[in-house]
Amino acid sequence: MGGEWSVIGLARRTIRHRKGAFVAALAAILISSALVTACGVLLETGIRGSVAPELYAAAPILVTDKQQYTPPPPEAGGRVKAIDLPGPVPLDPSVADRIKAVAGVGSVVAETRFPVVAVKDGRLLATTAASWGHAWPVTALAPLRLTDGREPAGPREVVVDAATAARGGLRPGDAVGVRDHAGTTEQFQVAGIVTGDLRQQNALFFTSDEASRLAGQGGKADLFAVSPAGGVDPEELAGRIADEVSVRAVTGPARGSLEFPGADTGTRLIPLAAVFGGLSLMIAMIVVVGTFALSLNQRRREIGLLRVIGARASRIRRMVAGEAVLISATASLIGVGFGFLVARIMFAGLRSLSVVPEYLQLRSGPLPAVVAFGVCVLVPVLTVLLVAHSTTRASPIEALSAAAVEPRRVGWLRLSAGVVCAGLGVVVAVALARLRPDQTFQLTIALLMITIMTGVLLTPYFGRIVTGLSGRLITRFGGSARLAVTNSRRNNARLAAACVPLMMTAGVLLSMIFMQTTNVDSTARKAAGVITADEVLVSSAGGMPLAAADDARKLPGVQTVTVITRTSIVTDYLDGPHRRRSKVWDARAVSAAGLNSTFHLPISSGTIDGSLPADGIALSDKHAAVIGRGVGDQVTLRLGDGTPVTFTVCAVYHQVSGLGDAVFPRDALEGHLASGSGDQLLVRAGPATDAGQLAAAVNGLATRWPGVHPESKSVVYDAVVKRAQSQAWTNYLLAAVIGLYTVIAAVNTLVMATANRTREFALLRLAGGHLRVLHRMARWESLIIFLVSATLATICAGWSLVPLSIALSGSPIPAVRPATYLAVVLGIGLLGWATVELTTRFCLRRPLMESIGSRE
Repeated sequence: MGGEWSVIGLARRTIRHRKGAFVAALAAILISSALVTACGVLLETGIRGSVAPELYAAAPILVTDKQQYTPPPPEAGGRVKAIDLPGPVPLDPSVADRIKAVAGVGSVVAETRFPVVAVKDGRLLATTAASWGHAWPVTALAPLRLTDGREPAGPREVVVDAATAARGGLRPGDAVGVRDHAGTTEQFQVAGIVTGDLRQQNALFFTSDEASRLAGQGGKADLFAVSPAGGVDPEELAGRIADEVSVRAVTGPARGSLEFPGADTGTRLIPLAAVFGGLSLMIAMIVVVGTFALSLNQRRREIGLLRVIGARASRIRRMVAGEAVLISATASLIGVGFGFLVARIMFAGLRSLSVVPEYLQLRSGPLPAVVAFGVCVLVPVLTVLLVAHSTTRASPIEALSAAAVEPRRVGWLRLSAGVVCAGLGVVVAVALARLRPDQTFQLTIALLMITIMTGVLLTPYFGRIVTGLSGRLITRFGGSARLAVTNSRRNNARLAAACVPLMMTAGVLLSMIFMQTTNVDSTARKAAGVITADEVLVSSAGGMPLAAADDARKLPGVQTVTVITRTSIVTDYLDGPHRRRSKVWDARAVSAAGLNSTFHLPISSGTIDGSLPADGIALSDKHAAVIGRGVGDQVTLRLGDGTPVTFTVCAVYHQVSGLGDAVFPRDALEGHLASGSGDQLLVRAGPATDAGQLAAAVNGLATRWPGVHPESKSVVYDAVVKRAQSQAWTNYLLAAVIGLYTVIAAVNTLVMATANRTREFALLRLAGGHLRVLHRMARWESLIIFLVSATLATICAGWSLVPLSIALSGSPIPAVRPATYLAVVLGIGLLGWATVELTTRFCLRRPLMESIGSRE
């Protein structure tokens, strides 16, 4: 049939006459699509994020060593996978001639940078943590202008950036000290000042000969900047250079990663957005499915009447599918637009928590919107088709008579799925309890998703149990209480529909909050005794000069001084009998002598007797497990530049945030560090040294070394805990977004479920029920909904938190804050009561005869 009786026409007429139910469905899909879009945008930003080049912004092509390490093949034969080395590998000057020989190359500029920092009047002039020296020719690659003075021409001349000059009040002709990584300070004359967009670094420029001397690399270069000849495509030329010279040639946004190796390009967003995106998608699907299923179940009488007057089952299914398409497509189009706004708000929050750096920009392509639109249209259509199939498969008379009463039983398919999810949850919980702490986050979220799904599927059965137990007490409070218990028992499906969104809200919030408190408490306990030194010295810029460590050892009463340098290493491991892989690890290189007196590793096996052996290495339990090494085994690692070094494992320790995954003697790094300096000095006094005298001596040392200052052990400890807390607040932010969504979904569902009882309330009034009795009945029903939701949410949260606590601390008791628990649980109770109370009041205000004649 056409016209008004076409499928879409009939769907439009139905929507126009059932505005309330369809507005609720529209709201559910709109918010779902917005949330899924936002998580997708964050995931895309993490995948495509990059740091923009500053000093090399005008260089179309940057050429470096391939900086890759390919492990040897397994003994049984098989595959290997190359990995990028974490440190720079210097290039021989002859590489420049080979690059120039490639057709299409216009010019080649060699760049070697080295750590230096300007010093004047006993203070550092650096305005950022990164301060580098360069040869003057590299300024041709940067958007820099010589705004004052001239370029360097002699061996003791330097050009400084505008930020350095402003901090030190420098003008051309002034004298300024330049300190290298070893702590040696030489006097230079300021030849000029350059201005440009240098936000993440300070730059000092020298003549080429002076830069080569200060760099100490024997004329080798860190990279070459290549400009193509006129009319040559940079991308095509970069490919030719890489093939003919066997180097790495980089163009576009990837150049920033060469200028700022190790810079945060948003990779932390990838697991975060993927995990929360998956959780959000699951919750969105549950909400959308529940909303449409509830809406369609409330129309069983209407569908039965359509069957009685001759409507075919196939046409009814097409009608409800058309309604779902119209509603979901409209809501999704609006929702994905809001999703980009939500993504910006979430991204700003993550930036304020320092999860993403200031320079990272939000990237928003069309893919997240397409995925969100597709999911939020497809899921409602499949839902209504499934529910409509079960409703229309009976004969017209059976369908109409079944619509007169609420279904007493829940389908066997739902029960079977719930039992399967519960069994899977038990298996995952056992596996989670046996994991290392670093592996727990993703699996805990997966377990939370499984437990929430189990709760959703089994809510009708659990609701029946809770109603039966609590009903014995509630029925003692009068007729309205008995009526509420009877309603809850006989309308179990309606009770479950009301409980599910409240259970999800409380379950997700309790799990996400106490996951973080458990992790923070575990981190705090492990980090409490790591630093055993009496004094800690750090540097604000340019690294810790090694000469400062020598001066510290000469202080009266000092027994041990330990230099700690943060670095990265590469180790191989077998991933099956026929595959060898490599992995980059965060490591700490330390002064070996007297390590135990300044630095305590939480050792699980092996020992470090006083000092770390010259050929000894300590591995974290995670590192040891991955590469399959234990105490007494030899391990060959690669330093950042690919140099192999062999150590013997002398100890395995529990992984603690801030310790890295390997600790080895610092002597192995000599000549292989880009900076050559340290990060911290740990000072331990002798047994007879007065603490006050030691503190005064350390303060005096700090005044002789600009930028070096003492820091209390508690500050170092706090830094470890703050890193865990920063991650916690990140998860709190995302949990709050999901929690807000589930709160809206809960209100939406409760309003739908309660408003649909208008005729029921009217019939009770006709049977003699007083308005006060009906109000009290609704309140008792709210209490039953609260008891079912809160109990099930607590079980779901505990199901995921207990194995997490065992994995993190060995204790089955998670770090639950009672006040927070009560606030969340009572909060959903208040939300449910207020929603049901207000909706009931609205329903009871309608005239009795109007309510009797109202639609379902």
